Amino acid sequence: MIKISCIIPAFNEEKNIEKILSVVSYFLNSEIYEIIVIDDFSSDKTVEVIEKNYPFIKLIKNSRNLWKSASVAKWIQNSNWNFIFLIDADLIWLTKENIKNILRPILWQQYDVTISFLKNSIPLFPFKKIDYCSGQRVISKAILMQEINKIKELKSYWLEVFINYLIIKNKLSIKVIKWKNVENDFHHKKDGFIRWWWKNLKIWHNILKHWNWIIWVYKMNIELEKLLK
Repeated sequence: MIKISCIIPAFNEEKNIEKILSVVSYFLNSEIYEIIVIDDFSSDKTVEVIEKNYPFIKLIKNSRNLWKSASVAKWIQNSNWNFIFLIDADLIWLTKENIKNILRPILWQQYDVTISFLKNSIPLFPFKKIDYCSGQRVISKAILMQEINKIKELKSYWLEVFINYLIIKNKLSIKVIKWKNVENDFHHKKDGFIRWWWKNLKIWHNILKHWNWIIWVYKMNIELEKLLK
């Protein structure tokens, strides 16, 4: 039987986290059997909002900033159920219908993986059918556990790309779920404009330093599109 653990990494999301949890928690003990929020050492009131309004949620408070990949990997390993639903905490306009649409193809065993495509997704040109960086996906825990130690060591922005590698390696069928109403909140509003740009410059410095990574990403997108059903 398929049972789903939902993992939500959060960093300074006091404005969005309650809206996300109000939607996701509707499915608790039906389609979703546990919700784990990982607060990555936020400096705002993310923790207070969760503790006040959602005491039944499993809240993990990192004692220092571990970044997304390490935080998520640890709680994939410690989750209780056989499928993992990853969802970012910075989404706006999320509805219950969106959650139904991404979970049910898995619960009904129609596909191996579901991946969201948001209103403001920016897929790699010329690929228009899939957002290879989407933070919203449902996938078997067993697949993620194949390389869990590598996931722990990833740079934060490599998590979704590495999961794509596992999807391709295991030839998993993919269903892209279009969330036409949902957007990622702009990070510069959360981090501040200068910090946001600095983070992006560091990401692109790492990418351009390893120029062959760009070629690999294009090849990856070709392979992902072959698995779309």
